[in-house]
Amino acid sequence: LEDAVVEYVGAKIGNNDEDERKIVTSLSMGFQMVYTTMSLEAEVNNGGFNQYFWNSTGAFKNEALEGYKLLGASEHEKIIVEAIGIYNQHKDALDQQKAKGTLKAFSESYKDNPLNKLDNQFYALKEDASAMRIKFIREHPELFVGQ
Repeated sequence: LEDAVVEYVGAKIGNNDEDERKIVTSLSMGFQMVYTTMSLEAEVNNGGFNQYFWNSTGAFKNEALEGYKLLGASEHEKIIVEAIGIYNQHKDALDQQKAKGTLKAFSESYKDNPLNKLDNQFYALKEDASAMRIKFIREHPELFVGQ
């Protein structure tokens, strides 16, 4: 069910990567919540919070946080708040690495990165965000009407 929502949002974005943020934030809170929280989880599960903030999905950090609040996923919310705080404190250094635009720079961005400590905490969360999203979708179908 949640994959269908992400596919719908992906179809809305199409090849308009430059307008991804504008398109996603123009959708209902339901669509935003599913898309941004699932994107965060996919990135963090693949390469940690460093990868999340390195890639374009990190631009949705505040929407993902609001999404977890909407779900009542307080464990996720707590870690995301901490991750955003760490990211904001170290943004300049991370942006310098990112500006190099190389795979080597990406790999080096993990060295002594304070976000790394949150990865295992995130992986160990007991909350089932997927089940929470599915329940939310079923309880709030009005937030998932095509736009």
